[in-house]
Amino acid sequence: CAWIEGAGVAPALPTLVFLHEGLGSIRQWRDFPAQVARATGCRALVYDRYGYGNSEVLGEARVGVEFMHDGALNELPELLENLNIENPVLIGHSDGASSALIHAGTYPVRAVAVMAPHVFVEDHGLKSIQSINDTFGHAAGDVALRVAGRAILAAAPADATVARTGGDEFAIVATGVESQTLV
Repeated sequence: CAWIEGAGVAPALPTLVFLHEGLGSIRQWRDFPAQVARATGCRALVYDRYGYGNSEVLGEARVGVEFMHDGALNELPELLENLNIENPVLIGHSDGASSALIHAGTYPVRAVAVMAPHVFVEDHGLKSIQSINDTFGHAAGDVALRVAGRAILAAAPADATVARTGGDEFAIVATGVESQTLV
């Protein structure tokens, strides 16, 4: 674990918890956590998950994607409890982003910021957009995506930021959302 103190840490400010991607460790984040801690004034925790970086060597084979669920629903809650961290802001990349979303679906968090999570993409929706592109051209497909974006924006909390991050992908950044709302 590595703790990074933010400028002017106050008890009311949440703790930022950085969850790294599947092949990396604390080093993969470089100075990003420190920059975010300084900019927000929040304390940050960056740690190597079991089997990565400077943690213990993985004693068993990792099969499938269950390790993300195990980490999010078992290991992360234990870590947060042991360090007395309540309602953290989870910041994750790739596997860490998926774990952040899985954790937030069950446990209270202040906010979640994810980069490149592994999430379910509804096949029917993608085929429908492709059908629009094939039949009416990419301009029509872009119109369909803008309509979808407006629907996502309308469903998101009023203070949320909604962005089309590429192609047919959207991101929502919101704070103060109940965990059950995220599912």
